[in-house]
Amino acid sequence: MGSIACVGDRGEHGPDYRTGVITTSGNDNTLGVDGDIVAVVGAHYNCSKHGNETIVSTPVVKTRLNGKLIVTAGAVASCGAVILPTGRTVSVE
Repeated sequence: MGSIACVGDRGEHGPDYRTGVITTSGNDNTLGVDGDIVAVVGAHYNCSKHGNETIVSTPVVKTRLNGKLIVTAGAVASCGAVILPTGRTVSVE
């Protein structure tokens, strides 16, 4: 299981370089968790080191929204940043 990532969640390039945020959901913005819009693979990630990137993979590969995998903790952006949702207890398998 993995914690769901939403627009506004952060990512990092290592413990000393925590920066970046998911800026678009990659879906139709219809599914929310705790008031935040769920992100799917293909969502945009704004990395302060590399600029605008795309989330390209996620460790949980069973749960989809409109055919796209839901982004979970540990997902990776095209720049290599790892997505780290915080404070959300909702998860998927």
